[in-house]
Amino acid sequence: EMAVEATNILFGKATKESLLKLDEATLLAVFDGVEKFEVSRDQVVGAKAVDLLAETTKCFPSKGEMRKLTQGGGVSLNKEKLTADDLLDGKYLLAQKGKKNYYLIIVK
Repeated sequence: EMAVEATNILFGKATKESLLKLDEATLLAVFDGVEKFEVSRDQVVGAKAVDLLAETTKCFPSKGEMRKLTQGGGVSLNKEKLTADDLLDGKYLLAQKGKKNYYLIIVK
């Protein structure tokens, strides 16, 4: 069941609820080859998504590119459009750029 959920996350129409079903080990295994960034909780709490993803983590090369993709609906956090600020397992954010580019942000 976890393998099916993991596959749907990468290739299907998974939701935030699908992510929340995964235990930490499975979440990390699913995103094993994904570029990861570690940030402090202070860098996340109260931060603007554009600052977090374009400056702090470099998921996007510039704020302008992120804004353009966001306007086109091509950016999501934890499988939700940029309205979610909940952390998975209290310490992870999954950023997605387009359909195939994932970034796992680990909040320390």
